Amino acid sequence: MSRSNPVIISGNLATAHRTINGALGLMEAFGVSASKSKTLIRNAGLPAHAFDDPSFPISANQHLELLNAILMEQESEGSVITLVLLLASQLTIDSFGVVGLIMKYSESFPEVLRTSLAYPELSWGHSRIVVTRERSEYRTTFTMEQPQLAGVSPERLDRLKCCCLILDMISTAIIFTSILGEAYAPTLIALPFSAPPDWSSTEWPLPFPIQFDAEFAQVISPLKIEQAIPTQANSLARRSYEAIAQKLAAMLSEGINHTERVSRWLWAYTPPLSRSDIATQLAMSERSLARKLKNEGTSYKALYNHVQTERAKNLLRNETLSIAEIADRLGYSEPAVFTRAFTTQTDTAPLQWRKRN
Repeated sequence: MSRSNPVIISGNLATAHRTINGALGLMEAFGVSASKSKTLIRNAGLPAHAFDDPSFPISANQHLELLNAILMEQESEGSVITLVLLLASQLTIDSFGVVGLIMKYSESFPEVLRTSLAYPELSWGHSRIVVTRERSEYRTTFTMEQPQLAGVSPERLDRLKCCCLILDMISTAIIFTSILGEAYAPTLIALPFSAPPDWSSTEWPLPFPIQFDAEFAQVISPLKIEQAIPTQANSLARRSYEAIAQKLAAMLSEGINHTERVSRWLWAYTPPLSRSDIATQLAMSERSLARKLKNEGTSYKALYNHVQTERAKNLLRNETLSIAEIADRLGYSEPAVFTRAFTTQTDTAPLQWRKRN
């Protein structure tokens, strides 16, 4: 890379697993009711009680499934680009939780950049970003691989990717402006999408212009931003909130027994992780894990069966899903294997359970 555009920082806003807090925040921002949010959570194969536990861990795909479901709820509200742009324009630095507070009290622009990439599991980001210094401006470039969700059409996946990129870009622009002041607001938001039909009649409320049909997804900022001092810089406050974030990033595991930890890992992946995989995640041998679970009156198999049964019940409540589709989602080799497993756990065949519930 030439000297005129060195990379200042790069990293990934996405992560293999994170808490459900970011998805809950998006549901609230999109105006999804509590009851509907719980339904979307169940349809994603997660327990309904995750709605009441913002620290509940989910996988990257579960996060995307929830966001896709949120978008499907908004289909009658106009183009997704306009919808997400207007939604994102209402975000404030407080929308980003403890990570937003660390950035708010940071003492320099580089510190803001570092923080934005340091805790992806506590946020809702989806993109890989590269910040470069050009001759007269800073460019933050966003890229994202095409999402891969079973049973979702290519058109919906394109829309989901578009939504993710726009959310990340407008969030970044708002963070820069909120923390540094409007004098350092981006000079341009470049979107690699065509302008939607309803954009010409839309009143854009933010101080930075939008350019459509751009070559890259980029937030362009004035070069002077590198010297900017956050308006509320406070070293003590920043350190205090960073200490909180570090504890949260450890998945709030203090005080949680091994039964709960294993259950959370089982819920976070479909099909659930093997005992060996979970032992690796918890940094212990399979034998140690089995012993700790036995001391708590349970076992990996018992927890696995419970999670698979509850996940199956959640999916059975969605009458648009066939037994074959549910079996496939749960990782069973064929519907008959799923039916036997479910019947063994509940004394009721899947279709009978669906009719009764």
